[in-house]
Amino acid sequence: MRRAPGHGGAGTVGTIVSKDYETAVDFTSSTKRMNQKARDALVAAVPCGRIGAPEDIWLAVKFAIECDYFNGATIDVNGGLVMS
Repeated sequence: MRRAPGHGGAGTVGTIVSKDYETAVDFTSSTKRMNQKARDALVAAVPCGRIGAPEDIWLAVKFAIECDYFNGATIDVNGGLVMS
């Protein structure tokens, strides 16, 4: 939580959720444990056409940190795989 300027010290809250991402650490990435056929099916299902990278999450975090108007919302970073 961070403090919103000009709101009497009120905090802002938001969440960031993600789906499947490539990481350098095998035990944290379900995509590292997939066989090639499953990986290809996942990539085909994602409208962005690729598996996410840690940088994608960082961009969402950066937005939430820098935008004073972001409050009480969820950023769903999944390449379009889950659209609501």
